[in-house]
Amino acid sequence: MAVVQTSEFQYYAGLDPFQRRLLYEPIVLEYAMIQSCNLAREEPESHATVDFDNLQSDFEAFRVLVNKLAQVCDNERGGNSVTAMTILEGTNGPEFVFAANRKDEEETRATARFVTNLL
Repeated sequence: MAVVQTSEFQYYAGLDPFQRRLLYEPIVLEYAMIQSCNLAREEPESHATVDFDNLQSDFEAFRVLVNKLAQVCDNERGGNSVTAMTILEGTNGPEFVFAANRKDEEETRATARFVTNLL
């Protein structure tokens, strides 16, 4: 998923924050499904780990943070579950959106509680 960073005013095609949040849900779900299909074809060790570097932009550091949070949500290394996560700018602060394959409703709630306690 390509992301463009700009310091200028961002145009969201006339969508209000609620509409943008609704739009992100299927996008994140699709991204998680694509990634899970790609992971099934590769060895887990083939993925390089990107760590925080103090020369990174704030945007890149934020991206690393979100990636690490999604990784800790998958508590079984090499398991059959993949979690995607994004953090949206909500009206009352940040909103966390999760998408996962092969997790039932209770497992998804447990993941949300885990991240809430972690932060």
